[in-house]
Amino acid sequence: MNASKKKLKLKETRSKRQTAIFYKDFAANGGELYLTEIRRFAVGLYDLMVDNIIQTIAFDEQDHLLDLGSGVANIEERILDMFPNINITCVDNTPEMIQAGQERLTYLTKKPHFICQDILTLKPEGKFKTIISNLTIHNLSIDEKKCLLKKIKSWLTPNGIFIWGDFMEFENKKHGDEIMQKRKQRILESNGVDPHFVEEILTKESQDARLTVEQTKQLLTEIDFQNIEVIWHQDFLAILKATL
Repeated sequence: MNASKKKLKLKETRSKRQTAIFYKDFAANGGELYLTEIRRFAVGLYDLMVDNIIQTIAFDEQDHLLDLGSGVANIEERILDMFPNINITCVDNTPEMIQAGQERLTYLTKKPHFICQDILTLKPEGKFKTIISNLTIHNLSIDEKKCLLKKIKSWLTPNGIFIWGDFMEFENKKHGDEIMQKRKQRILESNGVDPHFVEEILTKESQDARLTVEQTKQLLTEIDFQNIEVIWHQDFLAILKATL
């Protein structure tokens, strides 16, 4: 086993229970805490990331979109404000996040179908033209990532699109450490920050089985996705698009 694979294996020890507790806390106050903190920790990049995901989706109001790890459904809110008749299924394994998403979208006439379930055990009905997952798959081990990607492939319609946004590992560790140190400093300088919370979040990140952009492309290739492209990449975040 090469050094990079050993490193990834070492990051697969954090339990799903710890992850669930982490996101349960994020769902407080109808999801506003989640959005406040994710924007803080993404140091100005989160909304830009969401913009790029939405701009990549080819909307057709007869199609059905699946969001794996939908969180507080803020992406769905953006989509349904523009295309109110889109069919959307939102999946998240934290009841509090599902509740926050439902509360966020109570004003809409047509709402997503919410499913509270682990995405690894999901068995959705029908197929989807577009499947998205943002800032979720990094929580999975390498083997779990492979398992999920195989399922995603089977859930897509012919020529269907998978859009994967996530935290990324750096190709150059020294350069990555420098960027992450600057990121940490910016977070600590923001208003209302709790230094202990910052340490908790960044420690959690360090335990995730994150991939580099190239490793992500290789994994998608291994699962036989086609036309794999990086549609957006800034520092520790990236979005990839792949088709069947």
